[in-house]
Amino acid sequence: MNITLTDHQEKIYQKTLDFINRDFNSSDIDSYIVVISGQAGTGKTTITKMISNYSRTEKGWKVVGVAPTHKARRVLDFILNRDTFMRVQTITVASLLNKIRSHSYIGTNRYVRDGSHKIDSFDLFIIDEVSMITDRDYSEIIKLAKDY
Repeated sequence: MNITLTDHQEKIYQKTLDFINRDFNSSDIDSYIVVISGQAGTGKTTITKMISNYSRTEKGWKVVGVAPTHKARRVLDFILNRDTFMRVQTITVASLLNKIRSHSYIGTNRYVRDGSHKIDSFDLFIIDEVSMITDRDYSEIIKLAKDY
């Protein structure tokens, strides 16, 4: 993948690499999160794929792509694994937190945790469409990431 980043994209990419390459022994929540946001077409996807590739090849990290729905997961899977030999696993938030569908009335979806999770299996989580994740699930992901 031979891509030329704009100056702004390059700055975001370098700041993210600085984040990845620093010491993570802090209790500060900001030491565990990088947010890349912007309008459609600004290069978020390109930068995300580059970060995933760097983390896997240069750091040897196990990377996972996480999305709130199966449809969003398929899109993220396509983005992260396009032109890639070694695939990045992609999962839903429910799968990451090991939520299982409970029996409920027809037409409703209700999920409950079985007490386990997959957080400790990965070094880097790329969470796409984070605005679609419930505050409760988001808080749980952050807490578990800090613990592991």
